[in-house]
Amino acid sequence: MGNQRFRPYGLYRFVAFLFGLTKFKSIDFLDEHFELNFKNGSNSIKYVHVMEMKYGGIFFKKFQLTCYGNKYTFRGLSRRDCSRLVRYFEAAEKNAWKIKLKKHKEIIESVSNWIEQVKSRTNYQRASVFKSYVSKARDLEADIPGKIPNSVSEQKSAKELDKVRNFLKNLHQERETNNREYIPLEIERQKRLFDEIKSNPLTEEQRKAVVIDEDSNLVVAAAGSGKTSVIVAKAAWLIEKGLRKPNEILLLAFGANAKSEMSERLLEKVNSTDADQFQVNTFHSLGKYILEKCSKKKITISDLASDRDENNKNRVLAKFVKETLSEKAKEPEYRKLITKV
Repeated sequence: MGNQRFRPYGLYRFVAFLFGLTKFKSIDFLDEHFELNFKNGSNSIKYVHVMEMKYGGIFFKKFQLTCYGNKYTFRGLSRRDCSRLVRYFEAAEKNAWKIKLKKHKEIIESVSNWIEQVKSRTNYQRASVFKSYVSKARDLEADIPGKIPNSVSEQKSAKELDKVRNFLKNLHQERETNNREYIPLEIERQKRLFDEIKSNPLTEEQRKAVVIDEDSNLVVAAAGSGKTSVIVAKAAWLIEKGLRKPNEILLLAFGANAKSEMSERLLEKVNSTDADQFQVNTFHSLGKYILEKCSKKKITISDLASDRDENNKNRVLAKFVKETLSEKAKEPEYRKLITKV
């Protein structure tokens, strides 16, 4: 759109000037902003900052814009000049909004799709994810704060922007509400997975441990309570939901037996052609891998950690513990401590 300048014509202009009805001499309509020109300078305003546009009057017409609480009024207009000014403004405003919506199309669509997820209770809303999207929504609101004009209100991006604004108006406790309602819904949606992931179906608490997907999750469980089953179920659930791929998941176990069991169950239970790409380690083997990767040196494992007999018992470690306790028991102070009731 070419730049246009509005300047009132004829007798009305002279009378308005004579009686001091307006301080503005002209308005320049540019692509993304307009300039109100007066005797000793000008005022530049973006179209997307306009909250309201009004015009009217009986004899002398006036044209008024409200932006962030400030009102800018062009008085003393003839009916023809007022009509021309409105026409210029609406055409320029429509063009500016199209430019702005196109520039922000991807981020508006992204935030709008996320809001749909929240409303449909599709995913657990992690604190970091929720905060990130709310921040993006607020940035949009700050960058495009004005009233969406009727000329573009039916565009997809304009409707999505309106959805973002309405969501921010009702943001209070939205994350807590989503997560509270999401948990039972997700447990029901994944019933088959949780029923079949091991020989006995997962308990209600185990299912909650899987579907609660906070940034950090602490699950306190006793020995033999099914921790390995929950970890395998968590991995299977992440794949089922499409949240992660097998090669993006690291599973850790304390002992070699638990590691082997975890690997076998993943291959057996996870419905993915890439199930063999899970990385399953003991804490020790992962530490060794990281050290070797960083130092470019081969790391030797102490016999205290690796030497085992046919029953998978660590002979060297057992001997070390026994000898150490025997030596320490010869010390009076130590002996006194271990025999103290």
